[in-house]
Amino acid sequence: MKLGIINFSDIHLFDDNEKNSIMSKIDGIENAVKNRISFVDKILILVSGDTAFSGKNSEYEVAITFFMDLIDRIKTENKDIDFLFIPGNHDCHFIKKNENLRNTLIDGIDENVEIDDSIIDQIIVQNEYNEFKKIMYSYNENTEIILENKFYEKVNYNFTEEIKLSFHLFNTAWISKLREEPGTMFFPNQVFEILCKSFDSFINISVLHHPPHWCEPNNKRLFESRLQEISDVIITGHEHANNSGKKEDNFGETIFIEGCVLQESWNSDKSEFNYIEVDMEASLLKLEQLDFRIDKNAYYPNKKEYDLSTMKQHEIRVAGSPIYLNPEIIDFYEDLGAPIDHPDKGRLLLKDIYVYPDFSEVLTEEVENKVEDAKIVIEELEGSEKYIYIFQGDKEFGKTSLLKSVALRFYKNQIYPLYLDAGNVKQKEYKKVEKIIRDRIQEQYGEESYEDFFQLDKSKKVLLVDDWNLINLNKDGKNKLLLELCKYFDKVILSSQNTTMDIKDTLSLIDTQNREVKIFNLKKFGYKKRGQIVEKWLNLSHLYEIDEKEEYVFRFDEYIVSLNEIVGKNYIPQVPLYLLIILQSIDSGKKSVDFDKQTNGYYYELLIKQLIYDIQIGSDDISTLNNYLKHLAYHIFKSKKNTISYYEFKKLYEDFVDYYDLDEAQFRFEQNIKKLELANILQEKENNYYFKYKYVFYYFTAQYISENINSTWNNIHEKDTKEDVIYLIQNIHVDLYSNILIFLIHESIDEMVFEEVIKQSKQILPKENLMDIDGELNNLVEKLPELIINTKGNAMENRASLYESRDVTEEVLEGEMKKSHEEINELDVYKDPLIIEFEKAQKFTEVIGQILKNYGGIINKRTKESLLTSSYRVSLKAGNILSELVINEKEDLIKFVINELEKLNSDELISKKDLENRAGKMVFEFVGLIYSSIIQKAIVDTGTNRMKSTYDKYLKEEENTAIKLILVGSLLENTRLDQSEKVIENLYEENSSNYMVKNILRHMVGRHLYMFDIPYSKRQQICKTYDIIYDPSLNKTRLLK
Repeated sequence: MKLGIINFSDIHLFDDNEKNSIMSKIDGIENAVKNRISFVDKILILVSGDTAFSGKNSEYEVAITFFMDLIDRIKTENKDIDFLFIPGNHDCHFIKKNENLRNTLIDGIDENVEIDDSIIDQIIVQNEYNEFKKIMYSYNENTEIILENKFYEKVNYNFTEEIKLSFHLFNTAWISKLREEPGTMFFPNQVFEILCKSFDSFINISVLHHPPHWCEPNNKRLFESRLQEISDVIITGHEHANNSGKKEDNFGETIFIEGCVLQESWNSDKSEFNYIEVDMEASLLKLEQLDFRIDKNAYYPNKKEYDLSTMKQHEIRVAGSPIYLNPEIIDFYEDLGAPIDHPDKGRLLLKDIYVYPDFSEVLTEEVENKVEDAKIVIEELEGSEKYIYIFQGDKEFGKTSLLKSVALRFYKNQIYPLYLDAGNVKQKEYKKVEKIIRDRIQEQYGEESYEDFFQLDKSKKVLLVDDWNLINLNKDGKNKLLLELCKYFDKVILSSQNTTMDIKDTLSLIDTQNREVKIFNLKKFGYKKRGQIVEKWLNLSHLYEIDEKEEYVFRFDEYIVSLNEIVGKNYIPQVPLYLLIILQSIDSGKKSVDFDKQTNGYYYELLIKQLIYDIQIGSDDISTLNNYLKHLAYHIFKSKKNTISYYEFKKLYEDFVDYYDLDEAQFRFEQNIKKLELANILQEKENNYYFKYKYVFYYFTAQYISENINSTWNNIHEKDTKEDVIYLIQNIHVDLYSNILIFLIHESIDEMVFEEVIKQSKQILPKENLMDIDGELNNLVEKLPELIINTKGNAMENRASLYESRDVTEEVLEGEMKKSHEEINELDVYKDPLIIEFEKAQKFTEVIGQILKNYGGIINKRTKESLLTSSYRVSLKAGNILSELVINEKEDLIKFVINELEKLNSDELISKKDLENRAGKMVFEFVGLIYSSIIQKAIVDTGTNRMKSTYDKYLKEEENTAIKLILVGSLLENTRLDQSEKVIENLYEENSSNYMVKNILRHMVGRHLYMFDIPYSKRQQICKTYDIIYDPSLNKTRLLK
């Protein structure tokens, strides 16, 4: 997305074209501009003063002809060309007989008093210019005047519906005279009061003819300060110079561009203008100052480039603010908190990637109220007057990032944040609250701003206290401290890792203050929030144009699938930092030739390193600690418990130190425990220790087993782990063991593991047939049921809706899981053997899928086919039992449905025959749902874009219809539609008389239409092929989402 700005200045057009040397250079302007604008989307001609030579109508008539001719020459591809003008001193039409009166009025102006409109009208002599500007602006398509008076005009250039650029246009020539001298002019103070930067604009560009040093010294300082405050770019004219550069001040960086001179009246050879390209995707401003060379009869550029992304401080200044945040606190607020690099953007700032979490309001110790949209809470923060809001969550849940983001939002709205890191407040300081406040104000706003901040109304300030739980005071002490802080602020926001009851104890004295008090839990980043982070990550690349939507969606899916697999079943904390580390690593892995960076095990290792990094120990100690954690995890695994007692822990430590002959003084037991707790690797409860995060336990257990499958020499037990591998596979239905096995697969490509998986999978339901889908259910329906879709939303909106539904489902399931924690029950004496076989079948498909997805490129064809066959067979054996149960009872099911329908049809408006037909159709759809769910699970578990060749070959040889559906579904889910369309169509035609197969295929295709942006004509064609009714006018989509 690029805007090309053709910046002319000091054109000085005469009404006699023989005097206009620029007319002989119009071909050169055309040649210089035409190729350059071919690379941009829209064009703006910006004139920074002195269009005419003496402000006469006849000169503006020449100007209109000049610009219309230029448009005819350069306008191509129907690109919009808009105009913006400011007046210069040559645009003033001075009339000699009025000169004395005008000069008297100018001399009588008091700069400190607002100027009366009647005086302004007599001073400004730009009527002809204003008529000309009105004519030129009538051609504009994209400009919107936001504010306009005699001195200043604010115009938004609406590049798209979402992206705009703001132009601040100053009439410095309002007070011009025939003879001007630097340091004698001034700009009215009344204008400075209304200047306001547009924070929602991509860039703010100020344009003025006279640079501020033409104003008298005091006015110049104020003018410069206000300009730099509201501007990212300042363009001037008048001085016929062609300088440019960047200036840094208290407000950040500002680009200065001088507008050159297009037509010099006394030197016909001199001609210059600027071409400015604003690249909104790359955050670049490219400046070419084009100078006319008489020997070449052409314009040649002097090029410069400016990185707009570094001008971050402008984005958080507040125009008209009495105080400003210091650069250091700005850097802190914008810091992401971790070194995350994007392949195209580089080191990321918080604003680049931040996504607000969802919150749940804590009503009681046990009850939470789900908040669907984080914006509701943020708007409450901004709209409420007097409150204490507490946001609580575990480490890395993003509490500090939330406070930073909120601080910047407040600051932009002229509510001034003060940040207090509770962990950095010394205990002796707690009694000196005034000093705490004063020190933070001076640090964050500057010493000279203390009194200004102090005198602000309390409603104009907000206190942000991070890590409230680290304040080393008892309940009464915390209450007193909070009461004191509330004397300075109406709005108080805390973050904490405390439990709800601890916080409520802290707040027990606050009720008398008539404050609104709310406590919120930060929710983990589920499917929807992960999708939002991936969208932001992808959008930072700016690689995808409108016609590349399909490519964008496929890239999105690649990231989402990888993230979801690594997150697994709550293996890792679903927090932004971990997700960003994984995204960064995915891109790093794509560029790497190192195979280890292509497997999920690599990402888990990175996250483990992130935890250990927090301990801050040397590299030698890290390797020892890593080995120790492997032994600890394996010990807990072998004990068939989830925890280890302190005494067991101490004994394991002693054995470990003795076996590896370590110096106890350097590898201290108590010290290591504290470090591991501090790093959130271990957690203690009632003198028992356990791994806080499941993935850490799985990872280290799997590492130990992997390293010792064929080795006995380097572990305390001096025994290989082959029996452990077999045990894991035999008990794959137990979540703990299947999860360790999946992590083992990430760590090891030992053939023994693969062979044992295939061997054990063959023993699941050995006498059961594979599920197949023949035409026996055709008699339930007279014809293929209708499938009507509308798919109004775009693919990303549809995905967001789907992910939201998944989050709701997962939250319900997690609620059930909390009632029954992961336990090891190796005998499963209370479970039906058939249920155990069912669970094993499901787990085998998941484990085999992980093998295929992680090692699809290095395991041989025979092993790959064996694994795929094993997966499909166990899945369809279990599926056959389930589907047969329903099919064998279909007559009873139909009777039951008819009976229920009759209750609703008490008036007998529907005939018995119709009731039977409806019942048959409902049972048909119900059985189809069972078939589809079994097939879809196999697709999700084993589908990967690395297996297209295997799927194609398998399809040619396979006869089982259910397996064919899994294969075509895997192709459809993991390859582009044009690569899988033919095989789906062939299968649809092969089963022309099998309504069930056709219905399942239609739903697969319908889901694809829902999840991908497919052109209207192509969508219609697909719907016609698969007997789908496509009706965009419907409000709902009848799809099995």
